[in-house]
Amino acid sequence: TDEEILAYTREQSARPRIFPAMPPKRWIVFLPEGRDRARLWSVLENRGEVTNDGARRTFDLVATDHLADLAGRLVIGWRS
Repeated sequence: TDEEILAYTREQSARPRIFPAMPPKRWIVFLPEGRDRARLWSVLENRGEVTNDGARRTFDLVATDHLADLAGRLVIGWRS
């Protein structure tokens, strides 16, 4: 569900080698589809870090209307 995707995206690693120490204000979220493709789910606004326990960080993310007309339609090549 959308709520599950948002909850999953909110939580990131606290290690800067895995996730940026200063993440951007806007996050473009794609969902995997097939072997090497991903489909646009949403563009989120990062309103800042909420918690950090040293291992995991949680962010206040809200959906925006950026690229809304392409959500679910834009497919890109995405190699693992």
